[in-house]
Amino acid sequence: MIDPRIYKLKISQMRLVGVDGAQRGVFSVQEAEKIAHDEGLDLVLVTDKAEIPVVKLADYNKFLYEQKKELKEKKKPKQQLKEIKISFTEAEGDMARKAKKIDEFLEEGSVVQIRLTMKGRQRMHAEFAQDKLRIFLEKVTIPYKLVNDIKKENAFLAVTIAKINK
Repeated sequence: MIDPRIYKLKISQMRLVGVDGAQRGVFSVQEAEKIAHDEGLDLVLVTDKAEIPVVKLADYNKFLYEQKKELKEKKKPKQQLKEIKISFTEAEGDMARKAKKIDEFLEEGSVVQIRLTMKGRQRMHAEFAQDKLRIFLEKVTIPYKLVNDIKKENAFLAVTIAKINK
């Protein structure tokens, strides 16, 4: 089988590349077809941008499969950053619910940023807020790694976590 894009070019010569990537030389379309037929392979267009179009000896169906696979990979969403906010005075039940939500986000493959907000005089007790954040992180059941350590930013503490890939 010959890549249909080759026929659309209406060319007389093409540069032929072997399966191993080594250049075979410049051949006419008929000679290239004969070589491909003798080796039991197909002609696949690599580029038509060159002065003489480049064609490779390969399995055309495998080439199409790899193209679809690459396209699927490009369409896949990249890791998203999800954010969960907790407060200094968060109740245990709410923390458990938010920890479950973090488990779901980590299962999806997202990176999660946890922000503990502090208001007024709570800002003076940052060490208590860090303890609260560590206790909250213990409630997360999915194995995770810290992307960023706990850091203080104005009125909140922030930490970013991601799932450990096995």
